[in-house]
Order: sequence, then C-alpha cells, then structure tokens
Amino acid sequence: MGLYNAYKPVFDDVKTKLDAIDSIQRVVMAERFSVTNLPMCVVNMDETPIDRLTISKVGPKLALNISFSVIIFVMETEPTDWMTDIISIMGDVFDALVADNHLSGTVLDVWPTMFTPGEAMVKDRLYYGGIIRFQALVHFTPG
Repeated sequence: MGLYNAYKPVFDDVKTKLDAIDSIQRVVMAERFSVTNLPMCVVNMDETPIDRLTISKVGPKLALNISFSVIIFVMETEPTDWMTDIISIMGDVFDALVADNHLSGTVLDVWPTMFTPGEAMVKDRLYYGGIIRFQALVHFTPG
C-alpha cells in the first residue's frame, strides 16, 4: 500500500463525517475557498510525524501520526452567547469525529488534541468560530 492509499482515506472519511452534520452548511478540504454559506468547516492537513514500528523481510512497518485541524467559521456578527452560538456547533464537529474513533476503519484511533473557540480575520473580515485539532494513528507498510 502506498502512502497516498493510507493517507487519503483518512481525510475522505473526515469530510464525509463533517458533511453529515446538520449544523454545518459547507465543508472544504484541499481546495481554494471563500468564506461563504456559514457555518462552514475547513479541514487543514497538518504535520504527520512518522515512527518506525518494526522491520521485517517485507520492509518496515510505520506509524503515521496524522495531524489535522478543523477550522469552524460560524458567524460574522459577534455572538450573543458563545455557548449557544459557537460552542454548540464546535461540539457537533467534535462529536462527529470522536463518535467513531476508527473513522470507518481508516485509522486505529483518532482523538482531539485542542479545542479553541475564537475569532479569525479573513480578507479583512472578522469571523467567529474556532479550531479543533485532531491526531489520527495509521499503521502503514510502504510498497
């Protein structure tokens, strides 16, 4: 199995799970985008540290520690109630990805590493939402 065949299904399943969330209107991953149709998620592929697990006659078995971030743009106006307006939608994203910690069998485990509500400037516009970082473990044999 090549790296692409171990890596891409993880993100395909992440996008599928995020697309199924009723409170999210749009999911963008690995493509150009503009911030429209809020609330929306942007999936960013972050660093992937690699560890060697074993070496055998067929080659090494590697552990891919795939890191990714989900940026959630919820609204352009300042929230009246952060818990209701922002945290509830971020919670929907969090729950969708940890409910099946094997991501339909594409990973050995996925877990959140950071949950940060906040605001972001994009093209001189202020958006409210947050970011959730995740890590996913995949065992992989190159070749």
